Formats: sequence, structure tokens, C-alpha cells
Amino acid sequence: MAKLRGWTKQYEPNVSEGYIDPCYFWEISYTYYGWALLAQDVFVAGTDVNAAATPLDGDFMVAVAKVFMDAATQAPAERFESDIPIGETGKTVYRLREGIERFFITDINNPAASAKAQSTIPVQWDTVWTPAKWDQSYFSHIPGGGNVLYMDGHVQFLRYSSEWPICRGYVNMMEILQILGK
Repeated sequence: MAKLRGWTKQYEPNVSEGYIDPCYFWEISYTYYGWALLAQDVFVAGTDVNAAATPLDGDFMVAVAKVFMDAATQAPAERFESDIPIGETGKTVYRLREGIERFFITDINNPAASAKAQSTIPVQWDTVWTPAKWDQSYFSHIPGGGNVLYMDGHVQFLRYSSEWPICRGYVNMMEILQILGK
């Protein structure tokens, strides 16, 4: 087992202090939504994802709320399986599936555009918190950052606060959604 302060102790009181057990990693360590969620879908146009204030797009918030309200009346197999249209903007948050990268291609005459689109769509990443919440028992990578799995299968480590989704804007979005969810 690897040495790290405190992680497993809170879940397994009999383990030696200073060691973690990989079996005790839990789903909160990673983020996966099942949609190709990009910064331009979440924030007001022109927002710097690392600014102190990252205003969420109101149409995005309404669209996400509608997804959860609709889920309450849908059969379990149908819940959370559709693309999410965002208001009257023409933007859509696409459900992850084979071939969705074609919706992100802006130059159809460029044969490499499909590969580039896949390499920029984050699929799963280490959950990040604000520096004030950096507690070694709740942070995957010290001194700060996270691994991001992209749609093309490559993984890249991003330092906090660099780019979507390992950025201040993502953390701000999660804090707002947690407040709204209470």
C-alpha cells in the first residue's frame, strides 16, 4: 500500500496510520457525466474558466434542471440517455456515443478534424476542489491537478487551474450545483 496521510483511516479504523488501501477509493475521486460537457456549454460566452467569477449560462442551468425533472417521469432505461438542447441558442450538450465528434468539427474539409475533436472532448477526470478545500484526505493529486481521459483514449495530467475541466470555473459550477441541489 502507498503512504499517504489519513485517506483510509476515516473508512477503516483498524488500518495503520499513514497508509491507503486502493480498495477504499470511492466514486467521488472521479467525475463522469456521460455527456460531452465543454466549457462553452456551461459558461456565459467569453468567460475565462480560471477567473474568480465564472458566471454559468442561464440556459444551460435551465436545460440541466429540465433533464432531472424529466427523469422523474421516465422509465429507468430512458433516463439521462438524450442529448441536452440548451434553450434557443442552438447549442447542444451531446450524450457520449460513437461518432459524436462529428458535431464538434468546424472545418469539414480537414480530414484530421475528427481526430482533433476526439482529442479535445473530456470524458472522465479526477474531481478537483478549490485550494481552500485541499485536504489530503479529499484530493487525488498533491500539490494539485488531475488526470483527464479524452474521447480518443489519451490521458493528460492538467495542473489546477489550467484548462477545462481542471479549472476554477468547474469548481465554481460544482459549488453552485450543490447549493441548488440542497
